[in-house]
Amino acid sequence: NKTSEILTNYPVADHNKFSITFHESLADAQSGSNSLNENKYQNTSNNQTIYVRVVNNQTKCVHDDLTFNIIINPLPFFTVDSPVIVCLNAPQTRLEPINPVATYDYEWVVKGSSTVLSSVAFLDVTKGGTYVVTATMKDGTGCKRSREIIVNESINPTLKEEDIVIVDDINNNGLDTYSIKIITENNNLGIGDYQFALVNEKGDQTAFQDEAIFKNITGGIYTVLVNDKNGCTPDATLDVSVIQYPKFLTPNNDGYNDTWKIKGANS
Repeated sequence: NKTSEILTNYPVADHNKFSITFHESLADAQSGSNSLNENKYQNTSNNQTIYVRVVNNQTKCVHDDLTFNIIINPLPFFTVDSPVIVCLNAPQTRLEPINPVATYDYEWVVKGSSTVLSSVAFLDVTKGGTYVVTATMKDGTGCKRSREIIVNESINPTLKEEDIVIVDDINNNGLDTYSIKIITENNNLGIGDYQFALVNEKGDQTAFQDEAIFKNITGGIYTVLVNDKNGCTPDATLDVSVIQYPKFLTPNNDGYNDTWKIKGANS
């Protein structure tokens, strides 16, 4: 860029008569030694002076009193959290720069769009997408930096009776094992990433698990809990009955099997 700027001092017809080189010191510019690679040079300091040597290839006259400075203006510095979750059942999620080192001018857009969504330091979003925040220095340099924030959608779960499959003694099938399975196909619970737990009649809760089935349980009334891993609340709950009854009765008052009672049934 500086080469074409320097050549404007001479008639266009004479431009090919000159050789221009750049140097880190006046002595090098005067002697013509240690010329810089103008296409691949990294400055050694801010506000560094670069010395220019212009040689007329016909007369061999040298012009070596031109200089310019390389000034590095700082870019805005801040970070962002990405990706983040927006809960579709919640009012909104706030996006904002983290730990900015100065006060900047901001502009928010959806990636690929030029429509400005906000000109302040935050943006409240209600749906997923890739959002771009651009911060611009206020010192008049116009230096700016952009960062992308990916927003993924989630939602708290819903749970209905038709989402549950129970294997128990309800059909008098003589099974010795019982299970509760939560159907998760086709996003029937929602679009979130869910985990599951059981609470028995005593109030004891299992640990949350990714597998949507609870095996080898006994008869009783249980509360099924479904939790969104992304934090969208409230959890879904549903009381279900697992029927189990004794296969025999010995009412002889010996303390064993004297009464016949169905587990998993209430009033």
